[in-house]
Formats: sequence, C-alpha cells, structure tokens
Amino acid sequence: MQTKNDNRILFLDYLRAVACLLVVFGHIYIIGFNYYEGIQPWVPSVKGLIFGPDAYLRNIFTWPVMNFAVLTGINVGALGVGIFFLISGFVILRAVERESTLRFVVSRIFRIYPVSLTCVFIAGALTAIYCAHTGTTSPNTLTSILASGFILNGFLHHFEATPVLWSLEVELMFYALMAAMSARGHLSERSILTAAVICAGYTYVSRSPFAAAVLPHSLFMIAVHLSFDSAHVAFLLVGSMIYRTATARAWSRLAWCALAVAVSCVARWAFEAEKVYGLGGVDYVNGFAGIGIFAAAMWSGMNWKWIMPLKWVADISYPLYLVHVPLGWICLAWLASLGLGMLSAGVITGALILLSAWAVHVLVEEPARMLGKGLSSARNAAATGSVAKS
Repeated sequence: MQTKNDNRILFLDYLRAVACLLVVFGHIYIIGFNYYEGIQPWVPSVKGLIFGPDAYLRNIFTWPVMNFAVLTGINVGALGVGIFFLISGFVILRAVERESTLRFVVSRIFRIYPVSLTCVFIAGALTAIYCAHTGTTSPNTLTSILASGFILNGFLHHFEATPVLWSLEVELMFYALMAAMSARGHLSERSILTAAVICAGYTYVSRSPFAAAVLPHSLFMIAVHLSFDSAHVAFLLVGSMIYRTATARAWSRLAWCALAVAVSCVARWAFEAEKVYGLGGVDYVNGFAGIGIFAAAMWSGMNWKWIMPLKWVADISYPLYLVHVPLGWICLAWLASLGLGMLSAGVITGALILLSAWAVHVLVEEPARMLGKGLSSARNAAATGSVAKS
C-alpha cells in the first residue's frame, strides 16, 4: 500500500516506527532500569541500578519482555535494528532506481549528517552539563564529538557520543555500495546476490589468521573493523532482494530470498568464527525474527486505522533513534535523584525524548532534507542542460 501524497509504502512507515520503538524500549526501559554497567560509559555518575538494587523486580515496564527474551533469545534492541536494516535494504534499492546516482548521494548526505551532528552535539552538551552537576568527568571531548557527528569515531578510535552510531556506519557503507552498483546499471537478483557473497567473503578473509599475518597491525584492525560492517551489509542486501523479487513468481521470489538469507548467515558465521574483534550487532536469532516480522508486515500491508498514530513516530524515527540515548539515561538518573519513582520517571523520560526528536525533525531534519532535494535537483538540471547543449 502507498500513501496518496508521497508514494511512500505504508507498511514500511509503520514498520519503521515499530523498529524504532523497539530500540528505544530496549535502551531506556531494559538497559536503563536493569543494567547500570551498560550506562556508565555515557553517564559516569551512575554507580548502580538507578532505582535501587531490586529495580528489576519492580520494573513493570520490562519484566514480561525480559522473560520473553530469556525464553527466545530475542533482544528487542537488536531486533529493532535488524528490522531497520531490512527496511533500508528495501528502500535504498528503490531509491537508487528512481534517482540519478548524484541525486541519491546528495540526498543521503543531507539526510544523514545534519541530524547526526545535531543529535551528537545535544548528547555531548547534556552529558557535560550532567557530569558537571554530579562532579564527574564527561567521557566526551570536542574531537570525539566531531568524530561521532561525522560517524568516523570507529575508524578514528574515539569515544562514541551515543551508542547507536555503529548502525549508521553500516548504513553508510551500504549506501556507498548501492550507489556504486547502480552507477553501472540495473541491479538484478544476480548482482545483489553477488554483492552479498563478496561481503561474506571479505568478512571471512579480513578476520582470518592469514590477514593478521600479511597485514600490518594497523591495517589489519581497520580491515577487522570493516568486517563488522560488511557482515551486516550482507543482511541489508536481504531487504534489497525482497524488493527486487516483489513482483516475481512466488517460487522464484522464495528461491532468491532464501539464497540471500543463506549468504547473510554465512557472513555472520564468518564474523563470529574468528573472535578477534568482539561480536554484537544483529545475530542469527534476531535476524530471523526481523525477517519474519518484515515478511508478515509486507504480506498484511499493515493498513489498519488503529495503528495510524505510528505514522508520526515514523516521521521522527531517525532523530528519535539518535537522540534517545544517552538523553534518556540522563533523564532517568536526574528524575530519580529528585525522588521520582520508576513509573513516573519512565513516562516523563519517554515524553521528553519524543519531544526532543520531534524538535530535531522539525528544525533540522526536514529543512536539511528539502535543501538536499533542491540542490540535487538543481545539479541534475544543470547536468541535463550541459548534455543537451553538447
């Protein structure tokens, strides 16, 4: 299904909102309430569970989810990111086929960086204020904030101002791959699968003892760092394959998508086989759960009136994804210090991060998107005029 105004696919909007809310829920109401060690790097003043040592027993927000996670192995945060990746794989292939490569690149730059820079500076400023208030040292520096804003902290080995930047690095690598592939012509099922195989192969080779032996240590660590991205790009290509085969016969669609999923699993295996640089990211369980949810959403269309409020969440999903931590953790710690309980602090924190994301969407994201759209259109018109004159 598509909206009447902007030709966007409705189920993707609603699914984007669900994915974002899963990530926010996992970070704020599971990690924020139950795992203080995960908060400390960004909020150093937190020395134990924010709401006391028995908080996890009194946490009405998350105990059913925690029980479900224990039974299934599903991590709501990783599940949300996995759904995000599938949506990106689907949408970006659709975009590169409808736009010139130049327009796609310009629009992505203005889509990603203004919001990332804004949210990172907000995170850095609020962290500095809170650390000054609590007599602790902020983990951020101006250099680390700039590196985080431009999503280069992983390569430059700087502290990340917000812990979700790794997924944006994966997205940027995927955008670069799709732009390069689309510049060479139509992206067929075979070319998408080939790209996934290359990603899996790179992931395996870059983490192998052979690479460690032949590469200088600094280059080897860069190669290993990129292997994390390439393993996840293979998963994004599953979303691209779903889009490419959407109008194919059922048996053909299933065959191509099954091959893409299989290659993605090989890429994940290659990433986990040589434990030279940690794990993390979207694992098998959460990846398959994300594929199942994506397929169900696509099949149903999600064209239900009762979920229409999710459209607003979808509109602010990118700034919400970037701004919710460490802002949410700081809000929880601050409200707890004022004597508020878990329920009231959780509700107020949720409202504050939604309001902050909406403000970034209105003041930064939309103007930047329109500017990028205008610039890319002007460049395309100029290029077309030059070709016509020649």
